[in-house]
Amino acid sequence: MGISSMFSSLVKGITWAKVASMAIEYAPELYCKAMERHHAETPAVAIAEATALQERLARLEILLLEQEDLIREQTAKNGLLEKRCLALENSLLALKISAGVLTLCCIILLAIIFK
Repeated sequence: MGISSMFSSLVKGITWAKVASMAIEYAPELYCKAMERHHAETPAVAIAEATALQERLARLEILLLEQEDLIREQTAKNGLLEKRCLALENSLLALKISAGVLTLCCIILLAIIFK
């Protein structure tokens, strides 16, 4: 049995959402461990990389907060749109009923006129 077939048989029952969540959860730790094992760098380079990673992490956190704010705004707008849609549907129903009543009145008047 080849490596690819073993891997595919292991991965068949796992959903992509689970793979993504595991990658998000464990990837930073694995990356740091791999960097520590395979690179014997000077402390200055390691500090510079750590600083760059911290800056990137701070930017990503800011973007995440902005995205959460946008999601909250969109949720609020969605609720407002649902209320407006319900009001429009009620108005449409009232107009349909009015049109039906007026059509019935026209038919009755035509029947009275042509009698």
